[in-house]
Amino acid sequence: MNVEYGLKHGEWDRIHSLGSPIFKLRKELVLPRLPAETEKGISVLDAGCGTGIYTLEMLRRGFRVTSFDVSEYAVKKLFEMTPEDWKPRLRTYVCDTEHFPAEEKFDFILLSEVLEHVKNDVKTLSDLALIMKPSGRVLITLPFDPGLFSPHDISAGHFRRYTLEGAKHICSEAGLRVTDSFVYGFPFLYFYYRFKLRFVRKIPFENSGAAVRTGIGRIFNFFFDILLSADRIFLNTGKGVGIVLLCQKK
Repeated sequence: MNVEYGLKHGEWDRIHSLGSPIFKLRKELVLPRLPAETEKGISVLDAGCGTGIYTLEMLRRGFRVTSFDVSEYAVKKLFEMTPEDWKPRLRTYVCDTEHFPAEEKFDFILLSEVLEHVKNDVKTLSDLALIMKPSGRVLITLPFDPGLFSPHDISAGHFRRYTLEGAKHICSEAGLRVTDSFVYGFPFLYFYYRFKLRFVRKIPFENSGAAVRTGIGRIFNFFFDILLSADRIFLNTGKGVGIVLLCQKK
């Protein structure tokens, strides 16, 4: 699959800045599950960091953070957004997991919206498990429901969407024990996503930001921002758009 992730990250940035409701809810669910500020001295890896929204949050909490992504655009933007007094605690690399020059083992690894982009997800996760400390933790987010797989996924560089059981299986195969997991994004994000598939599926990914920038796109984003309150309550109903897993080494 030939995907230019520099271009994709630029477009994702624009869409997220305009209020993507799926991104908003996922961020709300991830932030409280990152290491707490009281966990002083731990080392953190943000694998597939993108432009670094979670890297910046973990730096703000006082951690040493290593971040990498295949997109030079994304890593450069992360470094530019990092305050100067935080930069001594940040290391960045432009690479994939296979070529990541691990120099230490990590207490916490974040893998948000990454595994769907790689052909061999078990190997990628296994490689990361090898650089976790024995007591290390990993937080993973994934797109949910193979039935929602669409041309949008293909254009975004996705090889697959996951079932919850399938996601747990790859964690087990990689030597990880799932300590918590849930599906999110129901009822409103689920129907919002299906609406997008039905009525917006012919718009190429490169132009999808234009749909968000229209008046109707802004109205839908405002509307669903209010209705996200229901999705925050109805977690793990068996329907939704995404998965969150917390794991430890077996």
